Amino acid sequence: IFFFSDQIQLPRNMIENSMFEEEPDVVDLAKEPCLHPLEPDEVEYEPRSSRLLVRGLGEHEMDDDEEDYESSAKLLGMSFMNRSSGLQNNMSVYRQNPNGSCSVPSTRTMVVCAVVLVIAVSLIMTIYLLPKCTFTKEGCHKNNHTMELIYPLATNGKLFPWAKIRLPLDVVPLHYDLVLEPNLTTLKFAGSVKIVVNIIQVTWKIILHSWHQAQPVEFLEYPLHDQIAIMAPEALLVGQNYTVNIEYSSHLSDTYHGFYKVSYKDENSKQRWFAATQFEPLAARSAFPCFDEPAFKATFLIKIKRDEKLSTLSNMPKKTTTPVTNGIVQDEFFVSLKMSTYLVAFVVADLKNISRETNGSLVSVYAIPQHLNQVGYALNTAVKLLEFYQKYFLINYPLEKLDLIAIPDFQSGAMENWGLITFRETTLLFNTNTSSARDKKLITAVIAHELAHQWFGNLVTMEWWNDLWLNEGFATYMEYFAMEEIFPELHSDEDFLNLIFKAMMKDSLNSSHPVSSAVQSSEQIEEMFDVLSYIKVTSKIF
Repeated sequence: IFFFSDQIQLPRNMIENSMFEEEPDVVDLAKEPCLHPLEPDEVEYEPRSSRLLVRGLGEHEMDDDEEDYESSAKLLGMSFMNRSSGLQNNMSVYRQNPNGSCSVPSTRTMVVCAVVLVIAVSLIMTIYLLPKCTFTKEGCHKNNHTMELIYPLATNGKLFPWAKIRLPLDVVPLHYDLVLEPNLTTLKFAGSVKIVVNIIQVTWKIILHSWHQAQPVEFLEYPLHDQIAIMAPEALLVGQNYTVNIEYSSHLSDTYHGFYKVSYKDENSKQRWFAATQFEPLAARSAFPCFDEPAFKATFLIKIKRDEKLSTLSNMPKKTTTPVTNGIVQDEFFVSLKMSTYLVAFVVADLKNISRETNGSLVSVYAIPQHLNQVGYALNTAVKLLEFYQKYFLINYPLEKLDLIAIPDFQSGAMENWGLITFRETTLLFNTNTSSARDKKLITAVIAHELAHQWFGNLVTMEWWNDLWLNEGFATYMEYFAMEEIFPELHSDEDFLNLIFKAMMKDSLNSSHPVSSAVQSSEQIEEMFDVLSYIKVTSKIF
């Protein structure tokens, strides 16, 4: 970006007649008795050869020089008449006697002014004191408390002990034990979660996220913010750890968010079901109660019960598989690193895969069985990109495995869940017989973007969604940088140049916004996932 330092030349008359280059004339107010209302600090000065145009001082014709001065002032955005009208307004309450002296306002005027002043003061006091009354169906109560003015009502009619969309910081999660039992026949799932929390400040409540569920245990629920409050029978002490146990059940979601289901046709044209997750930004709470904000990182131990004919995947490698009942087994995964809830992921489906090991991590690409012959290019690309990022960042990929999975029906292009990246089939599968060069470039770009997130976003995470650009902006930049370094034959530099121009065009519109904007509602958080969060920062880095 180039900046021009040359100053714009002003017209000659604007410089020579500038009111800032002349010494002001002193106006002797003592010779004008009608100017008595003006205080000394209200004296108005004008440039030499100009006049203080106040009505009552006499109207005189302006000579040519004075007309030039007035024209220059108007060009500078000033107006002599503005000051004259202001003085006229100040003088309007005084009347000039025939002998030239000024008299005080009439009694009627003073009474009217006093009445207006009393009314204004009364209104201000009423507005100031009014909030002390809580508006309810029963009217104003005498014994009122401040919390009734601030806190909303829970679904049972009691006061919910928190009013903000962001969770309080007096309780933080340390670890989750999550057990899930999805049923791909009834399309429902049951779950239980044990959350180990640490108390930062003494409190009687634990506030966390959960979508509306039928619960046998009484607790406070505030659906507007997707929050529940668990009220403790005694104070929770600072520095102590407590365990929250919650059992729940729900339907697999019909949307593309949360723990949702999709159907597809197998090789025999039979309908099959596929259960997967998409938690970013606010949907982890729909799969299990949790502290669903990026800053509340914790470790996760995940166990999934499934039909023995199906497969399960999660963020971490599988630790054990044990029988539960006839035809049902439980997969237990290793404890994860500390991560945000939106990065948790699990899949239950009939899957096949191919794998390759690199630098101590097992890279695998999964798909439904009839598409297994289309995952070869994705595996080779993922291995090359993973090796490049580790070498470039000088930080090894921290997990023992990296899975890439093609989901038959997926809303986004891909999602960077730590250790289990989910893709739309068109952004991961490459058919050597039918796919085009453009398909290859798209698949390469999406894999490069999501693998960059394993560092930008997963290892280092923004505290709140207003800084989403820290995730998406840097991942977008590294996507093009890595492609140019490893796959120069794809000519991604041309696409990057087009991206820069697109960013400039979008940023020039009235709908543009700063890369970091305050967000305080779920709608505003969703709106942050726009093209500016992805490419505006990329143009700045460039």
